[in-house]
Amino acid sequence: MVASADGLRWVAERVGCHLTPDARGLVAVDASGRVRGGVVYDCWTPNTAQCHMATETPMAWRCLLPHVFRYPFEEAGKGLLLGNIRGRNAESLAMAKALGFTEHARIPDGYEAGDDLVLVLMKKSECRWVRQKEAA
Repeated sequence: MVASADGLRWVAERVGCHLTPDARGLVAVDASGRVRGGVVYDCWTPNTAQCHMATETPMAWRCLLPHVFRYPFEEAGKGLLLGNIRGRNAESLAMAKALGFTEHARIPDGYEAGDDLVLVLMKKSECRWVRQKEAA
């Protein structure tokens, strides 16, 4: 479902980011309406969106994955999706790689002193989660 302001805040608090007023997102909620996972898109440029993802349970991915990449690549028309991950967060780095992101840069002390900031990216043309248009 489309994230409300509370849903956006839920993701932002878990990934430690500050969102702009242009942030948009999707959340997975349980039967009681509690947010269990979400993805937020922000820092839009003509061809790029930055994404932030967080889940409390792997089950949330079942709800989110069909939509996570469709929104920025197909609905918003972006060609590139970026993510910033704390270098010490091995679980998030592994998840990003499993989803198809590639590590593009590592900024020493970019998250905080002694902890790198890892820039990951995914090109629409390389995204296995959206159907690619056949070349004419």
